[in-house]
Amino acid sequence: WMALAGVTKQQLQGDQFNFLCYTHFKAYSDMIIERNIDFRPFIRQFEERVGKQAADLLLKPPPSDTENNNTNNSGQPAKMKQQLGAAQEQLEELSQQLVQLGLVAQIDTSPVGEDQILDWAQDLSDLQWSIALDGDISQDSQILLQEQGFLLYPNFARYAVQNILSSWLPGQSLEITDYFMDTDYNSDPDRFQVKEILLNVVLESRT
Repeated sequence: WMALAGVTKQQLQGDQFNFLCYTHFKAYSDMIIERNIDFRPFIRQFEERVGKQAADLLLKPPPSDTENNNTNNSGQPAKMKQQLGAAQEQLEELSQQLVQLGLVAQIDTSPVGEDQILDWAQDLSDLQWSIALDGDISQDSQILLQEQGFLLYPNFARYAVQNILSSWLPGQSLEITDYFMDTDYNSDPDRFQVKEILLNVVLESRT
């Protein structure tokens, strides 16, 4: 993650940063294979650590009263809605920082209705929304690494989003899936060109 910190200090060009991401993550993946490291616990710990570093680097320190939120609030709909609201504020701040630093060209978050939030807080349904990342600076390295069969790739935005939601909603089951999207419809698959990384976020109900 120091590579990302270097962007703010060295003003790397986009292609330089993208290449740096590729070489680092390719080396990490080769090392995992060579040392026969158990990938599942490794990737979980890796994403948690990098996500925390990203959030610490890009966001202001959370207010001191967040310590009161580090408990499982099952059965407390009002508290869950409050914590979700705080997490959404940090996600908005994260989006602004990523764009200002030139790490992503544009970020669009789908709206979440009040009724949807209430149903989730009352354990009636999952809460789902999407975050579209247009022009992610590490997009090409992510694509190349996955084309080469590696499961470790530099989706720093997803790592940070996971960290924010997990920190504000401890004990909540969270799943974030990323998709490569071509925002220009074309019926010819050979003309598919990735223009956007879509994060599908699901906070599961506990029922």
